[in-house]
Amino acid sequence: MPPTEPEGMLMITNGVETQLAKHPFLAGVGPEHQALLAGCASTRRFASQQAIFQEGGEADHF
Repeated sequence: MPPTEPEGMLMITNGVETQLAKHPFLAGVGPEHQALLAGCASTRRFASQQAIFQEGGEADHF
């Protein structure tokens, strides 16, 4: 029986997982850890020129 995920959630996680796997920052990170990170991640959109973080600021999303 497949895991019970909200409809569309598995597809979104797989898309994030694919993007994380392509990123040089995660080169050498095993697929099981990439999957763990993907499960914690969220997709966000930002306006052009919008600041998305400030040096020294706290991280409250991934």
